[in-house]
Amino acid sequence: MAVNLSDLLALPEEERLRLAEALWESLELEELEPLAKRFIESVRRTNRALDATIGRLDHFDETLERNRNDVRAAVRRSAEEWPFA
Repeated sequence: MAVNLSDLLALPEEERLRLAEALWESLELEELEPLAKRFIESVRRTNRALDATIGRLDHFDETLERNRNDVRAAVRRSAEEWPFA
């Protein structure tokens, strides 16, 4: 039996909630453990990625200013007019 996900998502909220509860209750306990472990690992990977991104952004302003200064210096060395204020 093929089920169209779009049709299910179009159900009224109360029916979607009943469906979600029925699907959740249909899982056996031993099926939940690997699912929960995969979910937790996914959350941990996401947190690590966010931490790494935030770490790079911590110095973004300094890096941007340094790069702008490098470009300004390169333009001045080339005797071209600096097009930005």
